[in-house]
Amino acid sequence: MSYSMSFALAAKAARSGITGIGKQLLVSVFVLCAFVLIAFSFGLKGLKSERRDLSAGMPQQRPTPSKLEAEVIVLRERGFEPAEITRPAGPFFLAVDTRIGANKADLVLSRLTGGQVREQKLPPGKRAWREQVDLPPGKYVLTVADRPNAVCTITITPR
Repeated sequence: MSYSMSFALAAKAARSGITGIGKQLLVSVFVLCAFVLIAFSFGLKGLKSERRDLSAGMPQQRPTPSKLEAEVIVLRERGFEPAEITRPAGPFFLAVDTRIGANKADLVLSRLTGGQVREQKLPPGKRAWREQVDLPPGKYVLTVADRPNAVCTITITPR
């Protein structure tokens, strides 16, 4: 019940001649509603400033982009499409789809200078690998264990 409705009810009760306990009850309800409304509005303001104060002392994390870009790579019988990707440094969504039938696919993402970054074993029937990655600048290759013709070069440039 809002403040104006409570006031209107109390005024109507006073004009209509409600006396005794009924009038006291309406006035009590009016006062209680007004108190709750005031306490609630001050309480929300206090909570907002309290949240701000709590987050001020915490270490800052790198902001997450509101729209994460995706790089879609498709593995076909003849290799990866596209065979090469160049993108700026920063997090992105790596989406690899396999179109090689029911065969398994052991996907490996490695740095060109050496060192495996990620490995994903797709069992027969699983056709996709999805992962958010944040690779430092450099050259990477996405390969498939038993398909030497399947290579996708991923170049990450500095921002």
